[in-house]
Amino acid sequence: MLAELLSQLQEQHIDPANPTSGLTAALELSWNSLDESTQQIALILSVFAPAPIPGAMLAPIVHKVLDANLTQDAIAPTAPT
Repeated sequence: MLAELLSQLQEQHIDPANPTSGLTAALELSWNSLDESTQQIALILSVFAPAPIPGAMLAPIVHKVLDANLTQDAIAPTAPT
């Protein structure tokens, strides 16, 4: 997976004069590699202060997001392949 991300990162046209362009490209590639549920959980976690989050507080959030996505997957029509 790391080799694949590195390959994709090398394909990006990164501006050497802009030191943050490489970081931005790396973060975007990492974000895009996450599935939708993981992105939703990350968005929720980004609201919290940079401090430890108790597992008892986190578990209900994760279950709620996963349950919502499973419900959506069950009722969403699937396209023929």
